[in-house]
Amino acid sequence: MGAEEHRVVDPPGLQANIEAFFRPPTLPMPPPSPGDDAIRASTLYMLRSELQTCLFDFEKAVDESIALQHAGSDRHRGITSAIVMFTGIDLLARFAVPDAPPAGEKRREGWLFVTFLTRFAGISADEADTLLALRNAMTHTFSFHHIDKEGARIRLTMYWSAGVEPLCARSGDLWQLNLDALFHTFITSIGTYQARLQTDRALRIAFKNAFERYGGFFFGQLTT
Repeated sequence: MGAEEHRVVDPPGLQANIEAFFRPPTLPMPPPSPGDDAIRASTLYMLRSELQTCLFDFEKAVDESIALQHAGSDRHRGITSAIVMFTGIDLLARFAVPDAPPAGEKRREGWLFVTFLTRFAGISADEADTLLALRNAMTHTFSFHHIDKEGARIRLTMYWSAGVEPLCARSGDLWQLNLDALFHTFITSIGTYQARLQTDRALRIAFKNAFERYGGFFFGQLTT
C-alpha cells in the first residue's frame, strides 16, 4: 500500500479555522463575509485584544511577547483582566483537552482547567490548582477569599511586578496572584497549544469539534 493511501487529509476548512482562531490581536478585526453585514470574530482573538486594553490600557494592541516591556509600571483593571485570562484558559481547555476526566472526578470544568495548564503552560499541578481556586473565587463568587479542603479561609490578593515569577505566592492564610505572571502563563499556553496543533492529529480533530461550538461569535448591526 502506497504512502498516499496512508495520508490523512484534514476536513475542508480546518486549517483556515485554526488560523482564524489564533488571529493575533495586532491585526484588525476580520472583515464581514461576502454578502453578510455581520463579522464573525474568533473568541480567542476578542479575549486577547480586550485583555491588552483591560490590563495595560493600550489604545492599540502590541505583540504579546513584548507587551510587558511596553506596559510600564502601571496596570489598569486588575480584577477584570484576571477574569478575562481565566476565561481564556477555560476556553482553550475545551479545545485542547479532549480526553474525559478520570473516573470519580466530579469537577469536570476544574479538571479541564488544571489539565490544560499542566500540559500547555509549563506550570506545576500545585500552581494550576491554586489558579483554579483563584478562578473559582473570582469568577463564580466574586470574592477575595477561598475555602480550602480543611475548611480554612484563605485570603486572596493580586499584585504585579517587573518579573513573571512567582505566579502564585503563599504566605500563611494569604495567597498572592501575580498578574504579570498570569499574563505570561496565558500567552505561553496559547503558543504551546498552537504549535502542537500543527502536528498532533488528535488535537486537530478535537479542535474541529470544539471550533464548531466555541470558535467564534458574530458582531453586526441589529436589523428589523
